[in-house]
Amino acid sequence: MTTKIAIAGISSKLAGLIAHELLRNQDVTVQGSCRDITKLPSSLRDSPQVTLIQTGPYDEPNLRSLVQGCDVVICCYWADNETMVKAQKLLIDLSAEAKVDRYIASDYTIDYTKLEYGDIVEKDPMKDIKAYLDAKQDIKGVHVLNGIFIETFLDLTGVWNPETRTLRYWGTGSEKWELTTYQTSAQYVAAVALDPTAVGITKFLGDKKSIFEIADDFEAICKFKPTLQNRGSIQDCYQSRYSKEGFDAAVADTANVLASSFFYCILIGKVSLGQDLNNPRYQNVKPETVRQLLEHRLATAGPLG
Repeated sequence: MTTKIAIAGISSKLAGLIAHELLRNQDVTVQGSCRDITKLPSSLRDSPQVTLIQTGPYDEPNLRSLVQGCDVVICCYWADNETMVKAQKLLIDLSAEAKVDRYIASDYTIDYTKLEYGDIVEKDPMKDIKAYLDAKQDIKGVHVLNGIFIETFLDLTGVWNPETRTLRYWGTGSEKWELTTYQTSAQYVAAVALDPTAVGITKFLGDKKSIFEIADDFEAICKFKPTLQNRGSIQDCYQSRYSKEGFDAAVADTANVLASSFFYCILIGKVSLGQDLNNPRYQNVKPETVRQLLEHRLATAGPLG
């Protein structure tokens, strides 16, 4: 029996990886949507298992076509807060109307269920969407929590500076970071999509390391010892939210607020995934660690610093 899965926002990095994982199964077909299907890789455009629909997040007729006849809808939107709420609610309503069984919500992140509104404003939409799905009687909500993407942590938050070979951190350096690669996250999302019993909150983890342990991984794989730069205490991290110099002078104020708020909630353990993980449920997925990601990057992209 064929399983039909819709992916809204299939042009994103995570969505593309999820699609490729799903397409390993010959009895799976994928319907994907994005604003410009010509920008998608040929592996998706030319696959007989894939149907593509060019549409935006508020194009009701085309979105209705996207979800029609699907068993599961996976949302991979990544946008401003208003779009993350309004566009997802529209997609959920259309999915319910089409009698889709399950809706996998965006985004894929830390345990935002433990946050108060305003703790990390970019995660407020996730709380809204969970509440919206919880109130629905005609479709089941699924929420995949995976901590921070390792690639984002290293490349986009100011933690790693390859030019100076420096790892920068708040706190003592012994605090643990819950990290998962895009590839591992995609494998788990695909597994959840193909598991009709997977409903509600699911939690997955690739690796759990302190900055000191990540420095050890760099030394082991890259054959150099990174410089460790302490940016201040955890409270300093909290206070830095509105300071251009507080987190990274190279990023804008809004990015400082996000990074500092995000990191603060992680450092105090507020958004930890905890011990009750769903990794054992999908034994076929072998989570990629920080060290393995560094090995892969060194092999494919050359020196990391």
